[in-house]
Amino acid sequence: MFCESLTFGEMVALGKNLKEDNDKQALASFYKLPKKELLSGVYALSQLRNFCAHHSRVWNRKFTSKIYVIKKHTKLFDDIENIMSE
Repeated sequence: MFCESLTFGEMVALGKNLKEDNDKQALASFYKLPKKELLSGVYALSQLRNFCAHHSRVWNRKFTSKIYVIKKHTKLFDDIENIMSE
């Protein structure tokens, strides 16, 4: 119930600021993703959400956060990148 009252940014900060590595790993395991991929992806989505919410430009923009992608998801991100560059 507590998590339902948090904003998306607060949820990202909560996951990012977990002190115990085991807690971060448990969170990532729940979503069946590596810890590094989950945290970097959620942070990048948070940045994108903030740009959109505050009417900022998102096309032709260099994002400062790096999304770590494991090999089995690489093709998906390559397809998205190709679509975005057209």
